[in-house]
Amino acid sequence: MKHLLFVLLVMGGVLTLLGTTSSSERTPFVWDLPTGFPVPVVPKDNPMSAEKVELGRHLFYDTRLSGNSMQACASCHEQEKAFSDGKTVAIGSTQEAHLRNAQSLTNAAYNPTLTWANPGLTRLEESPLYQLLFNCGDFLCRHPAVGNHVSDAHT
Repeated sequence: MKHLLFVLLVMGGVLTLLGTTSSSERTPFVWDLPTGFPVPVVPKDNPMSAEKVELGRHLFYDTRLSGNSMQACASCHEQEKAFSDGKTVAIGSTQEAHLRNAQSLTNAAYNPTLTWANPGLTRLEESPLYQLLFNCGDFLCRHPAVGNHVSDAHT
């Protein structure tokens, strides 16, 4: 229960931080792209900022967001493996095999969708909540405080 409370507090804090700082108070993010790469499309209601990128970098490596507090996003999305894990199927924080492998995050800003199986998930802002609720094995789907039976049909 402490773990779930921590994750909810972190998510609430992030939303509060991002929602209470006006875009004029944030440091504009400068895309450092190779020649020929277009600037990725960014939602007008959630513009990029240096602060958001830094926060995302910290959260990507934070193990406290997993069900067992031992895995971070970076545990399965390894830089040296093109932000994937090189396995046929991913192994979640419960040590259960997923239905799919860890999708590469290389150039993810250009992807039209953000999961293997949900073409409706097109906004990064919706991703953590979707993962929390429907992607069993990642985050807290199998955490006792959330429940053990979230349908794998949603993954």
